[in-house]
Amino acid sequence: VVDANSVASNNAAVSPDRQNKQSPILELGYLISEINNAAKSLHEACLDEPSKQLGQVSNDVAKNRFVLAVVGEFNRGKSTFINKLLGRAVVPVGNLPTTAVLTRVRCSVGHNQERILHLDDNNKIISERREISKEAWNGLTVDNKGNNDPCGSIIVNVDNAWLAENNLEILDAPGAGDLKGGRAKQTEEAIIKSDGVIVAIDSRQALSMTEKLFMEQHIASRKIPFLMIILTRMDNVDPDERLETLEYIESRLKSWNMGDIPIYISRDVEIPESDKYDSHKGIEAIRVAIESWICDPGRKELTEVWIKSRVLSILSRTEEAIKEQIVAFEIKDESEREAFINTKKQALQKIEDRFRELCYQFEDRKRKCYQAFQDLLSECQERMIKALQLRAMQVGSPKVRLKSYIENQQSKVITML
Repeated sequence: VVDANSVASNNAAVSPDRQNKQSPILELGYLISEINNAAKSLHEACLDEPSKQLGQVSNDVAKNRFVLAVVGEFNRGKSTFINKLLGRAVVPVGNLPTTAVLTRVRCSVGHNQERILHLDDNNKIISERREISKEAWNGLTVDNKGNNDPCGSIIVNVDNAWLAENNLEILDAPGAGDLKGGRAKQTEEAIIKSDGVIVAIDSRQALSMTEKLFMEQHIASRKIPFLMIILTRMDNVDPDERLETLEYIESRLKSWNMGDIPIYISRDVEIPESDKYDSHKGIEAIRVAIESWICDPGRKELTEVWIKSRVLSILSRTEEAIKEQIVAFEIKDESEREAFINTKKQALQKIEDRFRELCYQFEDRKRKCYQAFQDLLSECQERMIKALQLRAMQVGSPKVRLKSYIENQQSKVITML
């Protein structure tokens, strides 16, 4: 019901002269019909999981809006960027990981209908906050103290003319690379379900190896219709180093065969000795780029490739699973069949064990890094205290300094007289 109302609200907010911004899926009805038929066939074959996945693809694409996902590692300024894009504080921000679950920002019909809806995994409402404020997000963000985080998803209905005009929905995804399985899965789902994806990268620590891995696995391998990289916090980079930073990022992307991804800067900062990025600086330039995606004449063809890629991925995995089952079924000897199944189970167990080992290694490295930071902090504090004590001894007491100053001034006055 929530989703249907949201779609109806979005449709009502779009004026007739914005018809070119409607989803091209309206012209791809035949493709949705084929997907639904495939889902029905899989269900009849008792393959319920892939059938549900195809049904989800059908639901995702049979929409009348452009879905834009903002992704990236945690603490890369994703939520801050979204707020700038919307021109007001809508989603929460913080120095630590903040976004706990997939958050959908949609246009409401009016200010009085602004609200935050927390939904469970079955899209049923858990709670409703009838305002958008810092306090309204209590209990809906990451608990960095180790307690339980919220589950499900969040829908934010916000009165925003730009969203309404462009029939746009923005997804704020949890930080990529999170070892908490639920968050990592939601980030992947955000990428899969979106017409366009923006990857946020911190200019001060651009393109780490984990970001390279993330982009290879989730960006380059998918047929995402529209894609861009935004560089956040460029204002915190020394002006003389900004051009070098941009050139470094470009060269890294080219070496990863991703050099065709456009790069934008979230702030309109000065870049000395270069005007190359003038049209790619600032929120307004990014808004223009997003609007060009929505009105792109080739959007229908790109969307069709994207849908077919998702369907093909689901059917390919299903085919491999069926082949495995056929092999097991054709083994007549019971002991041989049991051995075959055990081999597959052992292979899966090895993967699980390896992942668990990597998690332990990560936690150990995190603990060591924190301890090294604490040791360095203590050392710096001790050095600062000693330096201040030495300086105080050299300067002498305030009383002595005041007496010396007065005597000096008296001497000057006598000399003048």
